[in-house]
Amino acid sequence: MVILSKLSNFEMEEEILELYWHYMSDLPPTLILEALETSIVETGSKSMFPSARKLRSLVDPVLSTEDQADQITRVITKNIAKHGYTWQMADKNWPEEPKKELGDLGWEIVQRVGSWETVCEECRVKEPTHFHAQMKKTAISTIRSLEKETLQQKRIALSDGRPSGDNLPPHVPRLGEPGQS
Repeated sequence: MVILSKLSNFEMEEEILELYWHYMSDLPPTLILEALETSIVETGSKSMFPSARKLRSLVDPVLSTEDQADQITRVITKNIAKHGYTWQMADKNWPEEPKKELGDLGWEIVQRVGSWETVCEECRVKEPTHFHAQMKKTAISTIRSLEKETLQQKRIALSDGRPSGDNLPPHVPRLGEPGQS
């Protein structure tokens, strides 16, 4: 990261460099350099070093909730065409095989709709565009719900036994404590 910051004529404090490194240490340096070059080309300037988040998103893009939902809806629809409603009866590895083909998110969506048979029935009785729209809406709802559950689990883990909502690190003064301005 030091070399990258120098290449862009941008001086960074050591603490900031450590944060960048911590955030991107799992990425190959050549890809980070390519992302930096892309960012410089996009902005037309070397004077502003891109955020770690920006660099990471250029190397390892994250799909939006809408795109994730659309993608998983297509996977589910493809598997309806491939296996049909008899998948459950025909597959000895039920539900492991569908979980593998649909992925965790796809399987969770199927469970929230009710069952594989229910999903297949919905697909059969609805116009394809209506089915896709309904499944995508369910997928978006499921993704957001799972994200919320993950955040709640992180908050609980961070709370370290303190009451909910009081997730400040121990060295940060709380309201009403000495040192509070």
